[in-house]
Amino acid sequence: MLKTNDVFYSLDTLVNSGTTEWLDLHYDLTDFTMGSFFQLVFKVEGENSTNIEGWFIDNIHVYQLCDEPTDLSLEPQFGQEYSIAKLDWSPPATPYHWLFYHDNSFENAVSAMEPTYGFAQLFEPEDYPASIQKVRFFVDGHLNHQNFIDVSLLSGDGNSVLAGPIAVQAVDENSWITVDFGEISIEDGNFLVYIENNQENGPFIAVDDHQENPKLYYGTLLEISPNSPQWGYRFISSCEAYVKHSPSDHVVQKIQRH
Repeated sequence: MLKTNDVFYSLDTLVNSGTTEWLDLHYDLTDFTMGSFFQLVFKVEGENSTNIEGWFIDNIHVYQLCDEPTDLSLEPQFGQEYSIAKLDWSPPATPYHWLFYHDNSFENAVSAMEPTYGFAQLFEPEDYPASIQKVRFFVDGHLNHQNFIDVSLLSGDGNSVLAGPIAVQAVDENSWITVDFGEISIEDGNFLVYIENNQENGPFIAVDDHQENPKLYYGTLLEISPNSPQWGYRFISSCEAYVKHSPSDHVVQKIQRH
């Protein structure tokens, strides 16, 4: 089994009907683990499971497959005492990935107690230009989790709206909400994911309070300020951004001498 975001997914089932020979099994975890922490879990249940003399689980490898480079070209170069093969290629397209700062566990939750106020998490892309396609966040089950909220993308200084607001509503308590913005590109700087309450007392957004300097902001749209100096909170929200960074224009070169 695979565990991610406190949800278990069954990858395979082996029936306890006698001795099992050595098996070589492979599983694609991409759809479950992209941009998330995860655990591999081996669960035993059923009749006679407690009588198994031994589990021999060995050689567990978890690895990432990378896209291959494209536009390969070879340029031979010759000199008086040597020959050189110059190989150029273009880097593969950079996929989207989830960008977040929490540790995948949420010990607390915060909410604006009055309408038109909300919280914003600051995001710092690793490279530019960057494209933001969607965001998601975890809604705690405390109080009015089914109230409507507006979700927006803001510039890093909070002075302009990049996309939104989009009104969303939590359907189930203790669940993720995903908001699709299409594709918003930025050439430099940071951005904020802003979640504003339409009604009082909820919903509550889950937060990770085990780390320092979360850069969580609070206020009304286009009038937000860092949350930590105001109340001493040092939370990291459950907000995540689905981000893609454009590949660099640099050409990789490999020189071989004979």
